Formats: sequence, C-alpha cells, structure tokens
Amino acid sequence: MAADRDRRTERPSGRKLEKAKEKGQVARSQDLGQAASLGAFLLWAVLSGASFLAGLSAYLVAALCAAGRHPSDGALLDSLLNAGTVAMRLMLPLLFTIAAAGLLSQAIQGLHIRKPLLKVDFANLNPVNGLKHFVSVEKLVAAGKALLRAGLYAALAAAVVLPEWDRVAQLALASPAGILAGTTRIVGRVLVRALVVGLVIAAADFAFARWRWYRNLYMTKQEVRDEHRESEGSPEVRSRIRARQRELARRRMMAAIPTANVVVTNPIHVAVALKYDRGKMAAPVVVAKGKGLIAQRIKEIAREHRVPIVEDPPLARTLEKVCKLGAPIPETLFRAVAEVLAYVMNPKRRALRLHPEVEPAGTTP
Repeated sequence: MAADRDRRTERPSGRKLEKAKEKGQVARSQDLGQAASLGAFLLWAVLSGASFLAGLSAYLVAALCAAGRHPSDGALLDSLLNAGTVAMRLMLPLLFTIAAAGLLSQAIQGLHIRKPLLKVDFANLNPVNGLKHFVSVEKLVAAGKALLRAGLYAALAAAVVLPEWDRVAQLALASPAGILAGTTRIVGRVLVRALVVGLVIAAADFAFARWRWYRNLYMTKQEVRDEHRESEGSPEVRSRIRARQRELARRRMMAAIPTANVVVTNPIHVAVALKYDRGKMAAPVVVAKGKGLIAQRIKEIAREHRVPIVEDPPLARTLEKVCKLGAPIPETLFRAVAEVLAYVMNPKRRALRLHPEVEPAGTTP
C-alpha cells in the first residue's frame, strides 16, 4: 500500500476527478451535516418555538379535559386522529427545516448523483468480505473522532451548567412556566456554543476529508500516459485523422479555384488564386494558394476553367507568405492586386509591370 502510494506522484487529471464523482467518490464530512442540522433546529426554535409550545399546550389541555369525560363509541379513534394531525402540524416545519439544512450541507460538499444509481455488487453481500471491513483504520479513526467530539460537547455543557448550578437547583421550586423558561435559557446557551464548536470541527474535518480524497486520486506516470493515449487515440490514428483533414481542406480549396478572377504565379513554384466581387467584398480574397505540385495543380484547374493566369513573382511570393487562405488581402497589397485585376479585366492595356516593392525581405527579386 505504501509503495503504491509512493508511485502516485502525479496530480489527478480532470477526467480522473470527474470519473470519481460519477462513481459517488467525493469528499464527505458527517460533522458538517450534524452542524447544519443543529443550526436548523436553533433557527426553527427561534422562529417557531413559541408557536410550537403554544400548540402543544393547547393540545395537552384539550386532551386532559377529554380524559374526564365519559368515553363514547369511536372516541379512541378520534383522539388518535386528532393527535396525529396535531403532531404533523407542529413537527412538519421542524422536519422541513432540518431536511433543507441537510440538502444544503450536501450541496456545499458537492452534490453528485451516482451513475448508475442501482447496481448490485454481489461481492458486497459476501459475509467474509464484510468481516474484513468490520475493523479498519478508517473505522477506528471515525470512532476516535466521535469519542473526542462527545467529550468536547460534554465539557462545553459542563462549562455552561456548572457556574449556574444554584439557579438550576432553584428551578425545582419554580412554577412550570419558570421551569420551562429557565431550562430553555440554559439549553439554548449550550446549543449555541455547541453550534459554533461544531462548525469549527466540521470545517476542519471537511478540509481534511477533501485533502485525503484528492490525495487518494493521485496517479502514476504510467496512468497519466495511458489516459492521455486513451483520450487522444494512438499516434497512427491521429496521423490518419490529420491527413484526412488536410485532404478535405485541399479538396475544398481546389473546388473554389473556378470561382477565382485571377491566379498569380511565380511562375513555377508558387500560385495564388484571388477572387473579388465588388458588390459583396471590401477587398480581394485568397481562395487557393500553394507551392510546388499544389501550385501546378492550381494552374491546371485554372486553365481548365479559363481563369486568367498572371505571372508576377514578387506579388505571388508575397501573397503566399502574408495572406491566409479564405482571408482578404492586407491593405499594403491593394494597389498591386488592383493593377493585376485591372490587367485581367482589360487585356488590351500595356503589359503589366512587376512590383519589386512588395518583394518580402530576405528574397531575391
């Protein structure tokens, strides 16, 4: 176990964390749920405690009055129904408040629905495996934490009650209302302090549980490589996918050449096809470009579809280097490209001069 943990030196990936959450493996702290339930009870006591006591007192008075009457047919059933109705009316607000607090505490820790919800694992039904897990380090740690928490709460209650022991003893001589008020005051002080201590314990326990959960998901270097290979596929598959994508892009580019207005060439090594629609485009657009065999193929398709071909080596090299496929040409090349388009649209004008000023740096005109 220790050797396996020593090999797990890599932080868990996002996919590893998501898979753990899908299996229901998330950091949990029972102390946080207990503190939330206690806080919900105190909130209910402040907001609805008085109405609860009033309703309970009214029911007890009515029940004592009914007990002195002569019993009639169905009286027992009516009293049971009345008791159930009163209990539901008085206890439902408390139950709803505690349930909402429990859901809130689960949401804070990360509310995840396990997938699949219903999956029977017959290995868990094996009594031998159950006995193996009956005593474990985790259970011993949980038992120790429970004992420590109980001792801490007992010390907290003693710290509140013992200084007021004389008043507690005097409550035996007080009226029922005085006994209720005194007991409520002392119990409220104990519970408020217990809530504060419980929140501190819950925060520390949740932080430790989350650290331990994250640390148990650490991966070995081999697991990281396997996951990377699984997510991206083998190098051969990736290579075939990229080749297929390049082939599809080349086909789309070649299909756009017949729509071009002109092809500017080097004349052998570079070819760039330009398209310009004055009513729809703000500037000419590069619909195809390439070098070597691709340039020759561009010129062949242009000849087949009677697209004019103009030899301008500086402009062709600049367009191939600067312009992106499918993007308009930059403003610095507007004049040179405009002269090419004008020459194509009017073949009778004088021969087109070359443009050495557009020659890219580092090349020979």
